[in-house]
Amino acid sequence: MGEVNLVLYMTLNSRFAQFREANFSFVDRWVFQDKKEILDVEPNSVRAVRVARDLDRLNQWFLYPELVKRLSKKIDFTSEKGKSLRIIDVCTGYGGLSRYLIGWAEKKGLSLEILGVDSSSAIIREAQSHSNIPFTVADASRLPFKNGEFDIALNVYALHHCDAQTVIDMLVESARIAEAFLFYDLRRTVYGFITAQLDRLLFSDDFVHDAVASHRRAYSIKEMQFLVKEAGVNAAVTRFNHGVIIESQP
Repeated sequence: MGEVNLVLYMTLNSRFAQFREANFSFVDRWVFQDKKEILDVEPNSVRAVRVARDLDRLNQWFLYPELVKRLSKKIDFTSEKGKSLRIIDVCTGYGGLSRYLIGWAEKKGLSLEILGVDSSSAIIREAQSHSNIPFTVADASRLPFKNGEFDIALNVYALHHCDAQTVIDMLVESARIAEAFLFYDLRRTVYGFITAQLDRLLFSDDFVHDAVASHRRAYSIKEMQFLVKEAGVNAAVTRFNHGVIIESQP
């Protein structure tokens, strides 16, 4: 990172820290905890793959159907005759959203081309072994694609892993490479990290560890709005289920 970029990076993160401190409620101070997750400290380990797999299983039941339903209402999935809609699934993890979208499109008779991208080579290898969808390793804040190369950029459950500057970089990159984008992530709540403990009944201890940490370190709605404004992208921030959506606007 160059000297100028490092100064900008530190400046933004410092300003965000000041914003967060000024807007923290008593409950926020009790809930918030910036504790690293297995996916952060050992992203290519067997444990990380297990966490990604369990998260995908959970999302297949509760998130992907609702997310695709919203997408289908907001985005025109019909394309020019003979042309597939180009979608990039950034921070794809186990690739479940990409697989769900392909299955949904086949039932609707729609033509989609999907590329899954993640920074963990181990998780990408595992995702590839369960699908014919192409996957590649790349940094979501520095994507190696041309401007407007995709019609839609998706990003699910990734923002809480990143500091403020990296979130902004990810938003800017998605806006650069795609005509439209949609991010979904957790939002910090008083009940999220408590209810995450219930996942222990069905999922691994490693997954529960990361789920609890995720809920405690997640951004609030106000913090997301701050980051979108700083990124300078035309997007709306709205509650969605137990999380938040950042969605590009026409």
